[in-house]
Amino acid sequence: MERERFVDKIALVTGGANGLGRGMVEQLVKEGAQVAIFDIEDDTMEEVFGGNDHVFCVHCDVRDYDQVQESVQKVIDRYGRIDVLMNNAGICHREPFLECSKEGWLDVMATNLNGEFYVGQAVARTMVELGVKGYIVNTSSNSSRKTIGGITPYCRRQNAYAGDGARAGEVRHSCERDSSRHVENAHSRRDDQRS
Repeated sequence: MERERFVDKIALVTGGANGLGRGMVEQLVKEGAQVAIFDIEDDTMEEVFGGNDHVFCVHCDVRDYDQVQESVQKVIDRYGRIDVLMNNAGICHREPFLECSKEGWLDVMATNLNGEFYVGQAVARTMVELGVKGYIVNTSSNSSRKTIGGITPYCRRQNAYAGDGARAGEVRHSCERDSSRHVENAHSRRDDQRS
């Protein structure tokens, strides 16, 4: 019998149209979640999840800061909150180091690093504002710890995120402490405004 760890939870998966992201969406749905997907592959999202009442497909290019803000708001408008973010969108340009183009480098950084920040920040702001004690999971890979030929920009992005050796639990607890403080301050400000 499938566990139902995510019943009544709202999850957002970036890059959820295929690959690892698609697997995340499918598993979250199996475990009871309502899932929003951010992706630019509209046809794939529609083909795979179009008839699923538990999935909300949103065209969102995570490289575009304003589009991310609008897309996160669409999820909030539909579900009222986000409990879980699986920050998974990413691309890989296969170019050796000496041949790596500036455009290839910048595209990987814009998608895999900036996009992760844009979505993570936007979702974290909603969690603080709404008092949601949620989870943000930023996916990475072992390419942050070893050099893999032919994918220079991808490896550097992984290292930029995971290079400090922080574990997810440490990051989560740090964010919880920080979010709790902000939530307390936000509630305090609201109470002051009502007085």
